[in-house]
Amino acid sequence: FRPCQDAPEYVAGIASTLISNWKIAREVARLGGARFVAILQPIAGYGDSRVDYLDLNETKLSDFAVAYRAIQEAMAAEDASWLTDMTSIFDGEQAFYIDTCHVVARGNQLIVDAIARELINHHGASL
Repeated sequence: FRPCQDAPEYVAGIASTLISNWKIAREVARLGGARFVAILQPIAGYGDSRVDYLDLNETKLSDFAVAYRAIQEAMAAEDASWLTDMTSIFDGEQAFYIDTCHVVARGNQLIVDAIARELINHHGASL
Protein backbone atom coordinates (compact mmCIF):
# COMPACT_ATOMS: atom_id res chain seq x y z
CA PHE A 1 0.00 0.00 0.00
CA ARG A 2 1.32 3.41 -0.97
CA PRO A 3 -0.80 5.93 0.93
CA CYS A 4 -0.41 8.85 -1.45
CA GLN A 5 -0.18 6.86 -4.68
CA ASP A 6 -3.25 4.75 -3.99
CA ALA A 7 -5.57 7.11 -2.14
CA PRO A 8 -6.27 10.49 -3.75
CA GLU A 9 -8.70 11.41 -0.96
CA TYR A 10 -5.88 10.87 1.55
CA VAL A 11 -3.64 13.25 -0.41
CA ALA A 12 -6.41 15.85 -0.64
CA GLY A 13 -6.80 15.57 3.13
CA ILE A 14 -3.08 16.16 3.66
CA ALA A 15 -3.15 19.32 1.57
CA SER A 16 -6.37 20.72 3.02
CA THR A 17 -5.30 19.97 6.60
CA LEU A 18 -1.96 21.70 6.12
CA ILE A 19 -3.61 24.78 4.60
CA SER A 20 -6.20 24.82 7.41
CA ASN A 21 -3.48 24.53 10.05
CA TRP A 22 -1.55 27.37 8.43
CA LYS A 23 -4.72 29.50 8.43
CA ILE A 24 -5.22 28.82 12.13
CA ALA A 25 -1.60 29.73 12.87
CA ARG A 26 -2.02 32.90 10.82
CA GLU A 27 -5.11 33.88 12.81
CA VAL A 28 -3.38 33.17 16.13
CA ALA A 29 -0.47 35.35 15.00
CA ARG A 30 -2.86 38.12 13.92
CA LEU A 31 -4.64 38.04 17.27
CA GLY A 32 -1.25 38.41 18.94
CA GLY A 33 -0.31 41.36 16.76
CA ALA A 34 2.12 39.40 14.59
CA ARG A 35 2.32 38.32 10.98
CA PHE A 36 2.50 34.72 9.84
CA VAL A 37 4.21 33.41 6.73
CA ALA A 38 3.89 29.74 5.82
CA ILE A 39 6.82 28.16 4.01
CA LEU A 40 6.70 24.86 2.17
CA GLN A 41 10.15 23.43 2.80
CA PRO A 42 12.27 21.64 0.25
CA ILE A 43 12.78 17.88 0.51
CA ALA A 44 15.24 15.59 -1.24
CA GLY A 45 13.87 13.91 -4.32
CA TYR A 46 11.23 16.54 -5.06
CA GLY A 47 12.23 18.99 -7.72
CA ASP A 48 15.56 19.09 -9.50
CA SER A 49 18.02 18.96 -6.64
CA ARG A 50 20.99 16.64 -6.77
CA VAL A 51 20.32 13.48 -4.73
CA ASP A 52 22.20 10.79 -6.68
CA TYR A 53 24.59 10.25 -3.74
CA LEU A 54 21.77 9.52 -1.24
CA ASP A 55 20.16 6.17 -0.47
CA LEU A 56 16.53 7.24 -0.69
CA ASN A 57 13.38 5.14 -0.40
CA GLU A 58 11.79 5.53 -3.83
CA THR A 59 8.29 4.61 -2.65
CA LYS A 60 8.40 7.17 0.13
CA LEU A 61 9.79 9.81 -2.24
CA SER A 62 7.04 9.05 -4.72
CA ASP A 63 4.44 9.55 -1.99
CA PHE A 64 6.10 12.81 -0.93
CA ALA A 65 5.99 14.01 -4.54
CA VAL A 66 2.27 13.29 -4.85
CA ALA A 67 1.56 15.05 -1.54
CA TYR A 68 3.77 18.04 -2.37
CA ARG A 69 2.07 18.54 -5.74
CA ALA A 70 -1.32 18.55 -3.98
CA ILE A 71 -0.04 21.04 -1.39
CA GLN A 72 1.35 23.30 -4.11
CA GLU A 73 -1.99 23.17 -5.94
CA ALA A 74 -3.83 24.04 -2.72
CA MET A 75 -1.43 26.93 -2.10
CA ALA A 76 -2.00 28.25 -5.63
CA ALA A 77 -5.77 28.00 -5.16
CA GLU A 78 -5.51 30.16 -2.03
CA ASP A 79 -3.68 32.86 -4.00
CA ALA A 80 -2.31 34.24 -0.73
CA SER A 81 0.92 36.19 -0.37
CA TRP A 82 1.54 34.66 3.05
CA LEU A 83 2.07 31.22 1.47
CA THR A 84 5.63 30.70 0.22
CA ASP A 85 6.97 27.71 -1.71
CA MET A 86 10.71 27.14 -1.26
CA THR A 87 10.79 23.60 -2.63
CA SER A 88 13.07 24.53 -5.56
CA ILE A 89 15.73 26.39 -3.58
CA PHE A 90 18.25 23.53 -3.89
CA ASP A 91 17.62 22.76 -7.56
CA GLY A 92 20.85 22.35 -9.49
CA GLU A 93 24.08 20.37 -9.46
CA GLN A 94 25.36 21.18 -5.97
CA ALA A 95 24.80 18.56 -3.27
CA PHE A 96 22.94 20.00 -0.25
CA TYR A 97 21.05 17.12 1.34
CA ILE A 98 22.45 14.74 3.94
CA ASP A 99 19.16 12.81 4.11
CA THR A 100 15.56 13.32 3.01
CA CYS A 101 15.13 16.70 4.68
CA HIS A 102 18.36 17.78 6.38
CA VAL A 103 21.01 19.82 4.59
CA VAL A 104 24.62 20.91 4.97
CA ALA A 105 25.52 24.29 6.47
CA ARG A 106 25.52 26.01 3.05
CA GLY A 107 21.97 24.78 2.48
CA ASN A 108 20.85 26.18 5.83
CA GLN A 109 22.40 29.53 4.90
CA LEU A 110 20.54 29.54 1.56
CA ILE A 111 17.26 28.93 3.40
CA VAL A 112 17.99 31.70 5.94
CA ASP A 113 18.82 34.14 3.14
CA ALA A 114 15.70 33.18 1.17
CA ILE A 115 13.44 33.58 4.21
CA ALA A 116 15.01 36.97 5.00
CA ARG A 117 14.48 38.15 1.39
CA GLU A 118 10.88 36.90 1.46
CA LEU A 119 10.13 38.73 4.70
CA ILE A 120 11.81 41.97 3.60
CA ASN A 121 10.58 42.07 0.00
CA HIS A 122 7.02 40.80 0.46
CA HIS A 123 6.03 41.24 4.09
CA GLY A 124 7.46 44.60 5.17
CA ALA A 125 10.02 43.21 7.59
CA SER A 126 13.24 44.99 8.38
CA LEU A 127 16.08 42.88 9.62
